[in-house]
Amino acid sequence: MTVKDLLTMSVGMDPDPTFRVRGANGSWEETFFRTPVINEPGSKFLYNSLATYMLSSIVQKVTGEKIIDYLTPRLFDPLGITGIDWEVNAQGVNTGGWGLRLKTEDIAKAGQFYLQKGKWHGKQLLPAEWIEEATSIKIYQAPDAPQSKKDSSDWMQGYCYQFWRCRNNAYRGDGAYGQYMIVMPDLDAVLAITSQTGDMQKELNLVWKYLLPGFAEKKLHTNEEALSKLQKRLENLELPVYYKMSSSPLEKEFTGKTYLFGSNDKQLQSLMLEISDTIASLHIRKASTDYVLNFTAGKWHYDITELPGPNLVPNSNIDILRPFKVAGSYTWLDNNSIELTLRYIESPHTETITCIFLNNKVGVSFKNIFTREDDIKLIEGVLNDN
Repeated sequence: MTVKDLLTMSVGMDPDPTFRVRGANGSWEETFFRTPVINEPGSKFLYNSLATYMLSSIVQKVTGEKIIDYLTPRLFDPLGITGIDWEVNAQGVNTGGWGLRLKTEDIAKAGQFYLQKGKWHGKQLLPAEWIEEATSIKIYQAPDAPQSKKDSSDWMQGYCYQFWRCRNNAYRGDGAYGQYMIVMPDLDAVLAITSQTGDMQKELNLVWKYLLPGFAEKKLHTNEEALSKLQKRLENLELPVYYKMSSSPLEKEFTGKTYLFGSNDKQLQSLMLEISDTIASLHIRKASTDYVLNFTAGKWHYDITELPGPNLVPNSNIDILRPFKVAGSYTWLDNNSIELTLRYIESPHTETITCIFLNNKVGVSFKNIFTREDDIKLIEGVLNDN
């Protein structure tokens, strides 16, 4: 197995061992090396984020620096990319394949850097030959797939060194659930997207259907009126709030009361809901730690919390992000049910908490992008009479 095999996601393992590190007691490197190699390295593609972690580990082993520290003076500082962070594991190694957070415009800068073949403000930071090498096809994801399937998929156009080839002679870096850096050399264009979606192909389909036809060889005429409308719309964009009812005629029967829970996989121990005017405060105790989450009816309430949100690989060390910036909104679904939406602003992820009150009991469910519908379960709590 070579570094190139790591770069091209062709290490020969099957299945992908990435999520085994959730419960790994030893080092992640040990988990990687204990995974059976079924296929000849370099012969078959299988997406493997732990292989990307190994690249991060190699850089740290060779340079003595975490990859974020190694890249900062060599790449991030020259591009003016600041305020970034990258998750680390218990051994202090950047996770590599996930957990890097930066602004959407910084994703665009990285794409522009590649579009300019490694040159930035007249200085060649990376050799142009390396850019060509890193973004050209090295292995096909499904060489035996029917042509009709290949023609409709941006995941079957070939894989490079940590880059995907796209349709329309483009290439991209992409992150979980809709984070994109799309470089379109033929059009001299870069597109950056941050989002949360369960259908990433559908999102790319929209790019090719609506944005691609908008490009032209000749420069477009200035349209100040349209530009003004666009700027105004951008300034007022926000995620919509689901809103049905701001109050329930029964809320006084169960707000301000504490409900206790038995053993459950969410480690939820107690819950109390307080409502004052249009602010709902959810007091919860999870894993022996108390949290207060605040929500506004029909609009976003901006706040911070120590409660970790949905995370791709839960045992990554995300303490560097505390406290987490959040926005919360709530609505009553009916007289007994309240839905509380908590968006983690510096991640693409959202936690939706639903509480159903009935007599002296409450049922609570948690849902996020990682939750399958079949896995949504009500955790039952009982009123604390003490």
